[in-house]
Amino acid sequence: MKRGSYGAGLGHGAFSFLANAVLALLTSVVVARLYGVQVIGEYALAAAPAGAVWLLSTVREQPALMRRLTPLPPRDPLVTGLFAAVLTFSSALTAGVSLLVGLLTWWLFKGPIDHPGLIAPAEAMLVASLLFVNTCWNLDTVLSAFRAGRPLLLSRMHQALVYLALSIALSFPMPSVWGLIVAWYASWATSMVQRLASCRAFMRLRVGRGALREGFSILPELLRFGLRLTPGFLAEGISDEAGTWILGALVALPTIGAYNRAWTIARRGLELNYRITEMLFPTLVERRLLQDSEGFDRALVDSLRYTAIAMLLPAAVAAGAAVPIMSIYGPGFAAGAGAFAFLVFVPGIVTLSAVQSQALFAEGRGMLASSYGLARAFVTLFAAVLLVNAHGVSGVGAGMLIGACAQLAPLSAGLPRLLGSDLSQLVRAREAISLVGAGIVGFAIARLLSAALSDPLALLLAPTLGLCAAAAVFIVIGGVQPRDRERVQLLIGVFGARLSLAAGRPRGSSGRT
Repeated sequence: MKRGSYGAGLGHGAFSFLANAVLALLTSVVVARLYGVQVIGEYALAAAPAGAVWLLSTVREQPALMRRLTPLPPRDPLVTGLFAAVLTFSSALTAGVSLLVGLLTWWLFKGPIDHPGLIAPAEAMLVASLLFVNTCWNLDTVLSAFRAGRPLLLSRMHQALVYLALSIALSFPMPSVWGLIVAWYASWATSMVQRLASCRAFMRLRVGRGALREGFSILPELLRFGLRLTPGFLAEGISDEAGTWILGALVALPTIGAYNRAWTIARRGLELNYRITEMLFPTLVERRLLQDSEGFDRALVDSLRYTAIAMLLPAAVAAGAAVPIMSIYGPGFAAGAGAFAFLVFVPGIVTLSAVQSQALFAEGRGMLASSYGLARAFVTLFAAVLLVNAHGVSGVGAGMLIGACAQLAPLSAGLPRLLGSDLSQLVRAREAISLVGAGIVGFAIARLLSAALSDPLALLLAPTLGLCAAAAVFIVIGGVQPRDRERVQLLIGVFGARLSLAAGRPRGSSGRT
């Protein structure tokens, strides 16, 4: 089986993002309605230790593995050897960190945080995360290295659908934090089986001892590369989770629940970050190895353009419609609307930073990228703590956005030095103007309609008309380029050909008899 193309992988990733975003919105609303703001707050705190382990139990061995797998052909014995070495290391590290975090959780929840009833749920999540989530991430690394977009799409859809079904089913016999925990990790367990089956196209499940020994002998090289990326990854993870921990020490559980729903729906945009970077990184590595400077520049800059368009325009509209959007969760969740208006921009800003960081990783400059991640964490913590006292939950959202911008600014300033071409030849000033203008118009219209209309009409019309207006302004000013039209026509042609094949007609056939 051949390695997939960047365009195909990105297309599957984009569809995965859109489908999972819709499912995530539906799931978050259903879960909030079924379990209530109190249980959502409990779940947010119980999940925080597992989130901390996710941050601390890595030396970025997965990106290092992906980089090493990129030149290898599918089903090469070394693929299995490298995977076995990284999975063994990753599992051992995660287990050790989980034990330490589990002890710290017991002390914090019995003492300073004072929620002893959440100790057992939190410890159970640590165990389940080690068994299922960690294994799935390592399997995804193999699929991403070969740009296997379709298997990744299917396994993620599987996980999202199973979680939705189980969270509904368990809300009747188990309407507590335990219902959400069982539903979440059962969905990861079943999708792990699907991921393992998909990996067989690219990785042998059995190889000789020689391939395993070679894989373990290369492990130190992978760890050295990954360690250069680790400080930035840890810092960015701290930035993502800082809001929950800060609020957990200062406010009541219902307020945490409102913030959790605001951040939950906003952070769904981070999935597009992962979908882009998991396909972009091996592409940039491959093009550097082939000394394809033009292809490297085109992949990097166009990824930035499409990220900005796909994430920042909808974010502006959603910020304008923050009140009706948060109202769909039910009583008590409207308190998170102010935070949501800031938080919804964070994934887009973070993804722009992540795309540029992939270029630094491909160049072997991981420490420089890490330093920008550390700057984000410092600014986020300082701004969030400072603003929460004055503005409450909204202040935490503003602090998160300020920190994300602190990472993006130096990365963008250094972008021209990564390119072999003049940046002005790849991006025109009119494109930036069209994006800013469209965002302002979309936000303003969504905000006005949200204030003028009552629910549920505001929820329907404010985002819809705001997004339509933003798209119109973007097109009129000149945000769409000829190469964008060519790519759209190509995608339409490919999609039409697949529909024809699915209907049993040969390509080019009109279907008439």
